Amino acid sequence: MAANATAPSPEGATPESTTIVLERDYKYIDLSTMELKEKTVKVEFVPATQVEEGLARLTSDENRLKAINGQLKRLALREAQSEAVANGAPRGIILKMAVPFRTFPPYSNMLVLGPNGKPTVESKREQTKAILRDFAQNQMILAMIKAKVAEGVDEEEEEGNTEE
Repeated sequence: MAANATAPSPEGATPESTTIVLERDYKYIDLSTMELKEKTVKVEFVPATQVEEGLARLTSDENRLKAINGQLKRLALREAQSEAVANGAPRGIILKMAVPFRTFPPYSNMLVLGPNGKPTVESKREQTKAILRDFAQNQMILAMIKAKVAEGVDEEEEEGNTEE
């Protein structure tokens, strides 16, 4: 997801209206051909600048309660995740860090192409394991990972949406 905005103030309001372009890739099966397809969708979003504005845009108490509970749930899960992985890092951060290593030897030589011409899932898993073993031995990379975790984690990094 791409974003272009100012950070919210502690009260939850942004100093000025800024349009954020949200971009999401959706994978689906086309029912007419039964083929896997992918579509990128872009949505322009303008965050509320005042609590009252945000509440007004939700239009009903039911929607307001859903939004509040959704955020409270995310905060509770983020806190639980922090406790669960106190000595680790979210999967998404590690996989993003591994991406540039995948294209260089010896890691690139580990991929085995399947009948479809793409690397097999097993060879990609073995490649990931090898990269992570080397990460564990490299103090500079470990320090970078810890610094990224200390910055905070966005939802995409929590989910680990980076290809294995």
